[in-house]
Amino acid sequence: YVIVQALNNLSEEDKMLPIPERIGKALRHAGVSITVTSVTDIAAFFIGSTTSMPVMSSFCLFAAVGVFFLFIFAITFFIGCLVLDERRIDARKICNFGCVPEQAKDWKPSSNSDPGQVFFAYFLAPALSNVKVKIVVILVTLTCLGFGIYGVFNIELDYDPIWFMDQKSYQTKYFKRLHQTFPEHGERIEVYLGEIPYWEQQQELLQIQAVLNSSQYINQDSVQFWHAKFHTDCCGLNPKVFCLDLMDFEGKDTCLEELSFKRRLLLFLQENQHFIPDFRFNITLEDLSSDDMYDLYNSGNFKIIATRAKFQHNRLDNTTTRIKAMNEVKDNLAKIALKPLSDENANNFLDSPIAYAYIYLQWEANETISNELLRNIGLTFLTIAVVSLILILNLQVCLLVVLCVVFSVTNVCGFAHFMGLTIEMVTSISLILSVGLALDYAAHFGVIF
Repeated sequence: YVIVQALNNLSEEDKMLPIPERIGKALRHAGVSITVTSVTDIAAFFIGSTTSMPVMSSFCLFAAVGVFFLFIFAITFFIGCLVLDERRIDARKICNFGCVPEQAKDWKPSSNSDPGQVFFAYFLAPALSNVKVKIVVILVTLTCLGFGIYGVFNIELDYDPIWFMDQKSYQTKYFKRLHQTFPEHGERIEVYLGEIPYWEQQQELLQIQAVLNSSQYINQDSVQFWHAKFHTDCCGLNPKVFCLDLMDFEGKDTCLEELSFKRRLLLFLQENQHFIPDFRFNITLEDLSSDDMYDLYNSGNFKIIATRAKFQHNRLDNTTTRIKAMNEVKDNLAKIALKPLSDENANNFLDSPIAYAYIYLQWEANETISNELLRNIGLTFLTIAVVSLILILNLQVCLLVVLCVVFSVTNVCGFAHFMGLTIEMVTSISLILSVGLALDYAAHFGVIF
């Protein structure tokens, strides 16, 4: 459209030039304009593709490649088609085939007035030349910018998967009713431990319980960790009767010894079978005969492959609080150093307890967006300024172009707050797109000016 419009805007004298010169005159302005916008759009999307989020990286990379090939298409194939059409016009034919007769020598292409040109040339331009109108435009622009800046500083980082679900679906109704009925309940999380010498790391296991109990973001009644009860019932000074090691006649063995620990653990799980799903052994404890169980108890010939603790967050109202809660749990658990059971599994070993739930993936995505969005937009603005200065070679026009883009993106982000939107995946992509759209308009006007 920009190239065709530039061709149509040529003077009557230029329209009489040979086709190559005529196309060259049009591309003199349109070519620079589409090059500036294309290069900056490509750079903006390539910057966006450096994000650590695969979905946004893929989208930005796809968009950058799409804009690049669109630019190549416009300056090659489309220009060729435009030359053929100009030859048709010069030949005074409806279709430039040998079998199609020429029009009369006084024939001219349709010259119906363009409503857009009429409006901009005879109404908008004269109005904007008026001093009073200029003052009103500046005041309205600054007022909108003020509201935009206010919205930028108040827009929240928030994401709720329910927003993207069918509001009439069963799942949406379920989640809404769940929040209404149990408003204090948050997301359920699990903490995983790998193959470690549990009997040697009693203090580290107690630290896990302490971390979960000390967090203000966790419902304390929901914390379930087998080791806390096991340590109290079986490893204290006065262990409960069901935890007494029948093979330790003198009572000298403790939970710090591997065999005694495993024996007491089997006794503990026999008494507290609801903790069995929290363990993964190298064997199955189900359907064991009495003799097999006795042999297992006597020899301790089994390995604890993994265990877990479970808890539930309190109701967290927004993404900022959720990210704080997630990072608090992860950071405190990361301080607990675990060691592998043997050197064989050292390469695939979890050196600290890992808190995980599927919802944490969404929370981490929002954290990534908050950390990288400003970086991406800032680098995009810098790219726009550098590319515009190189290709336009006019400092005043470059400053105005960058200023228009900054104003536009600020208003898009700020007024999103007044519309009830938040910063999440979709709005982040929209902001990156808005940079390209704002640049297109500003750069076209700047180059033509």
